[in-house]
Amino acid sequence: MRKSNKRRAKKAKDREKRVRKNRESLSAKRKLKEADAIIRHFAPLPEFKLDVDGATSDIRDLVMAGIERFKSGYTRSMHMDAIELMAGHTRMGWDELIDDLVAADPDDDMPRVDIDRSLRHLFDREIGNGILWGAPPNLIRRALPMSCFTIKPEEKHWLVECRSLSSRRTSHGTLYGSPHQPTVEFNGDSHKVLFTRHALEQMGERIVPNWNKFYIGQAYVFGFLYECVHFEPLYLGNGQAAFAVYNSCLRAGREIRTFMRELLGVETDKELSSHYYRVGYCPLTLDKDMAVAKTFLTPGYWQTPERKTLAAKGSRRLKLVIEQASDDGINTMTVSESKSTRTAVKWFHTHGVPQVKKIEGEVFRNMVGPYSFLKRYDLD
Repeated sequence: MRKSNKRRAKKAKDREKRVRKNRESLSAKRKLKEADAIIRHFAPLPEFKLDVDGATSDIRDLVMAGIERFKSGYTRSMHMDAIELMAGHTRMGWDELIDDLVAADPDDDMPRVDIDRSLRHLFDREIGNGILWGAPPNLIRRALPMSCFTIKPEEKHWLVECRSLSSRRTSHGTLYGSPHQPTVEFNGDSHKVLFTRHALEQMGERIVPNWNKFYIGQAYVFGFLYECVHFEPLYLGNGQAAFAVYNSCLRAGREIRTFMRELLGVETDKELSSHYYRVGYCPLTLDKDMAVAKTFLTPGYWQTPERKTLAAKGSRRLKLVIEQASDDGINTMTVSESKSTRTAVKWFHTHGVPQVKKIEGEVFRNMVGPYSFLKRYDLD
């Protein structure tokens, strides 16, 4: 009897807790709704215009879904200062907003152009990430990295530009390439450089780890794929045709620039001008006019020149370090976090396989609208 009474008392107490919790939840939601209404009254919704010329329907759908989700929740996801600045842009226009910020603090000696740049960078994070994170995961998987979107302020709205790589249906599946149609030469014959989706995704992870998780990452990786026109032909250890891919040291993140200065023995980033670090290799299937890259290999992987050099000159201990580097981060070039990765890259560089070198010819070509993706987006 006593146990039965105890059970009933416990159930009543639990029920009372649930009721109280539900009331608190409803009260919190009501307050949040009221706060949203107040903020939206003073901070009107940003206007978006889309430029989808030449872009696929996948990236268009991603952006439209992301914008709708962003509009419905931006007052809860953005910092209050960012909301206020965004409202100022909607009411006054971009140039007037910058003028207003300059006039608000005449003692601040920051040049107007730096204020403009800082504000764009702020909204790259706030709005760009908001759109990307608001898009359904299945649309992100379908659209990236073969396409991307970028945002920029215009008068009293935001222009969202969508771009896509060229695509081509073949016996190898759907292949993607830059509209610049770069080529690579083998035995005197030129072949158009084309990639499978898998190769693009693997290369992107090496250039920017977790590239598809944030706005600037997806824009930067796409810009690399769109603008890169330099592919260095070679043969792997098993005789398979391949090409090496390079990225600009000046457009890499701070940790990579620091490490490349160390490798070259220079002190300033300016001295890295015209220097490019080795991203990795794409084994190829040569099919008529196509050079089809089906996968991507990081430096030190099996059959790469680094592995061949290691087999010929490396000690047993060094080989174990290289194996550890492959696990620790050489695949994503996170060189500052792994001693074994630094050891591996340095050893490759000083034993006949330069990991950073000067390239005088054209490596990237800018024809993406009025600006370059790689010049606009710094990873720092």
